[in-house]
Amino acid sequence: MVVDFADLKHHLRELAERLDHQNINDIPPFDEIESTAENQARYFFEEMQKRLPPEVAPGLLYVRVSESPGQWAQYGRTWAFPDPDPQGGA
Repeated sequence: MVVDFADLKHHLRELAERLDHQNINDIPPFDEIESTAENQARYFFEEMQKRLPPEVAPGLLYVRVSESPGQWAQYGRTWAFPDPDPQGGA
């Protein structure tokens, strides 16, 4: 699967510009749900999946929204986050 990075960037910029310099709590879906970083990550993930070509969308594994350099929220496919200790803590 291949996607032009310029296309990916265009879609992401479109989504970000919709929220930029706005009261995010007045913009759907954040007018009905809390505008937490977790919900923002989910919003970007789901919206990017809608914008990507159907053959490429499954390749989107996750979206990460940073609140600060050491604080972020991530949303994506559950299989994209393997158990860090598959042996169960042995």
